Amino acid sequence: MLQTNPNELTRIGDSYYQVGNFKTLSKVLALEKAGGDSTRVQFCWMDDTWDQMNMTQEPKATWDELLRIRAQQLRDRYSHVGLFYSGGWDSHTALMAFVKNNIPLDEILVYDKTSHVQDVELADSITSAQRIIKEHNLQTRLTSVPVPWDFHAQIYKEYRQNWIYLPGAHLCFNKTVRLLQHEKHQELLDAKQTRMSACYIEAHDKPRVSLYNGQWSTFYVDAAMGAYIGSGDHDGATLFYFTNDLPELHLKQVHMSIRYFEYKLNTDPTFTTQTIHDVQSFRRPDLYPEYNQAIGRTCGPNLSARHGLAKNNTVDTPQREEMKRLLNFTRDYVDDVYDIYEGGLSSITEMTGIDVMQGQLPVMLSKQYPIRAFQKPGIVL
Repeated sequence: MLQTNPNELTRIGDSYYQVGNFKTLSKVLALEKAGGDSTRVQFCWMDDTWDQMNMTQEPKATWDELLRIRAQQLRDRYSHVGLFYSGGWDSHTALMAFVKNNIPLDEILVYDKTSHVQDVELADSITSAQRIIKEHNLQTRLTSVPVPWDFHAQIYKEYRQNWIYLPGAHLCFNKTVRLLQHEKHQELLDAKQTRMSACYIEAHDKPRVSLYNGQWSTFYVDAAMGAYIGSGDHDGATLFYFTNDLPELHLKQVHMSIRYFEYKLNTDPTFTTQTIHDVQSFRRPDLYPEYNQAIGRTCGPNLSARHGLAKNNTVDTPQREEMKRLLNFTRDYVDDVYDIYEGGLSSITEMTGIDVMQGQLPVMLSKQYPIRAFQKPGIVL
């Protein structure tokens, strides 16, 4: 059973928050320890792994070869391998890593949140998965995993105001963060109990790079990784792209990403360092497909996912538009659950001095790793 103690040592791997010598999986608890001063909180993201690597050197293996190695790693380790699939650039690329290399994939899983969210990607996700299974004659099962409103409600009822300390817990009403899904969703728990060893792949996420004073560097932002903190390989929740078993997979993407942005800066006068940030923050749907293709991604026939149109709803805030309908329903008709939710938010404000009712907790960046200097055409460093 998932405990509310976010400092459980068996869960704290290489991604966590730290205040002095205190480590935790809870952003709220870290801010509480820091007296609400976010500058005292360090977001650690695979630091031990990256510290041991020469980040300036691009891995010699090709992107396709690294994808094959990763898929085979998971196949060799687990008796049952499933992939959570949206049909977007990240999950479709992971799916095709299995398909193109004839590596058996036991199951494709699709989250169904239509009981409370207008999911523009769901139908395309299912259609795309069905097409791939048929075209490649796969013996892969397609499973729809419903996420009813009651799933959210039960989380609040079980943990009461301690929900704010759950690892990766969103401040929006949504409680489908991966750690909770894999350890509290009854269908997933039932499925895992029937198997010797099961792996449920979460194909997340793309690299983050920046250009400052002519120097490229890579980092990560906790707003994107927050939903996965504490999951790691616990009970079969496995990240595809971020892994200590093959860190070269992520590092390869970093260098590919830098080459793309550098090319755009050198050839397109309208492209700026701000554009780099906008593309990585899903605010440039016109460039989003081109960017993904440049870093080795492929996408299913899902127009919304292709242009990243649903990505803007991922901000961790009580005002998250995607959840407004459900939040308003809960406030009007299920006041005991709403009171637990609102009470938690009020507690965060009291502890940290941060008004989270109308906004979000401060976004935190991980340690930055220098990659190389910016290169202009005709200049090879």
